[in-house]
Amino acid sequence: GSFTCLPETLQHRLLSTVHAHVSAGKIDSIRLSTRPDCISDDTCMFLMDFGVATVELGVQSMNDGVLERAKRGHGVESVRHAAARVKKNGLQLGIQLMVGLPGESTVSFLKGVRETVEIGPDFVRLYPAVVLRDTGLARLYRESGWKPLSMNRTITLTRKARSLLLESGVQVIRMGLQHSQELAGQILAGPYHPSFGEFVIARDWYLKAREVLAGAPAGAKVTMSLAAGDYSAFVGPSKNNLNRLRQLFPGKQLVLKTDKTLARFQYRYACN
Repeated sequence: GSFTCLPETLQHRLLSTVHAHVSAGKIDSIRLSTRPDCISDDTCMFLMDFGVATVELGVQSMNDGVLERAKRGHGVESVRHAAARVKKNGLQLGIQLMVGLPGESTVSFLKGVRETVEIGPDFVRLYPAVVLRDTGLARLYRESGWKPLSMNRTITLTRKARSLLLESGVQVIRMGLQHSQELAGQILAGPYHPSFGEFVIARDWYLKAREVLAGAPAGAKVTMSLAAGDYSAFVGPSKNNLNRLRQLFPGKQLVLKTDKTLARFQYRYACN
């Protein structure tokens, strides 16, 4: 939740409890999430005194109109100020963005991703907007005709966002909501799946392999080498990627190999 919006006495009590484990060397540091409008220089100093090293800001969107429609209570300028304070005080900065909020277009979302890169976070989390029961979004879904994005569209946008962030040196440490039975039982509609992040990475591998195969001569045998940890995502859920590639390039043979010298998300290929 928004930790720094809690009463300071409660923050103090909770942080004091955990800081004892930092002092004892049982844990390295503390990470927390909060709202952009609940951060100040004094807040950052207070957090650092208790061993907090990372602050994640629930930004959701870099578009003022989207934030206003979501009734966030703050605008983009608050995001920029909060991020600058976190970085200035030596804390690691994380930013959480949502894909598919009401009023967010493809153009505004990707523009927001580029603006996030300019802020310079240490990492980003990408969450699809899903409709939970008994929420304002549920009322909007039932009463206005608004619909959440399809799974396919959400995967496409998340993949584009991830590519933009990684190309700029920003880590993406999570895509998709953390699965729990409680959460799954509350979802009314929207692109939710426990393996959402793997779906995004699988799509990325499919597009890379498609580009490689498209450039190979007719009848070629294409050998792609990748890290062992990427093999499952490359193949795709239910071998969907392999099946699609074979249908698209029936005259070409794709052979997969794992290579211990390659890091995650790296690959090599050869045609013969």
